[in-house]
Amino acid sequence: MKKESELGVFILGMLLSTSLVLAQDEANIILEKIGENVVIKIIFGDPAGGFGSFAGAPLGTAGVIIIHIMIWLILFVAFSDIFGTFMPFTNKYVPWIVGFGMAVVVANFGFIPTLIGWMAAITAGFGAAAVFVSMGIAFVFFVLATFFGNKLKIAILKSKIEVASKVGSAKTAGAIEGLGKAYGAFAKASKE
Repeated sequence: MKKESELGVFILGMLLSTSLVLAQDEANIILEKIGENVVIKIIFGDPAGGFGSFAGAPLGTAGVIIIHIMIWLILFVAFSDIFGTFMPFTNKYVPWIVGFGMAVVVANFGFIPTLIGWMAAITAGFGAAAVFVSMGIAFVFFVLATFFGNKLKIAILKSKIEVASKVGSAKTAGAIEGLGKAYGAFAKASKE
């Protein structure tokens, strides 16, 4: 990606996020009115206490509704794909209709907020575990480097010296053999 396009994407992202933050109150009012629509409540379910009860949430009502709808869409596509793959439907649209119905049922039973809570808890747990595991690994390698690093360095240097000495001794032996042949030829020539 070119630098200009990366900068453009960054500026566009900043403008979008700034406009969302500035328009949060207006978005909450609009989304609360949309959330009062009966058809939307039937299709997407009604989070605990209604959409308006999340006005004080860190993401605000807009964030909660977006997350709720995205989870609903994931469930809809997952159900449809599972039914399309494993059920012997002759029409390709039937799995999508059945998946839509299952997503609506799941949303109306209130499983989506519970699912969001479980996913957040699992993600937070894995995140915390990753931090502690990485700290433990860093500590172990620090201890290994501190107590055994110098010994390892000396062992590596000794092995390099041995290899170099073998190579050097072979070269020296070749040179001595060459000098011996030269001496022999010189001694032979001087006798004549």
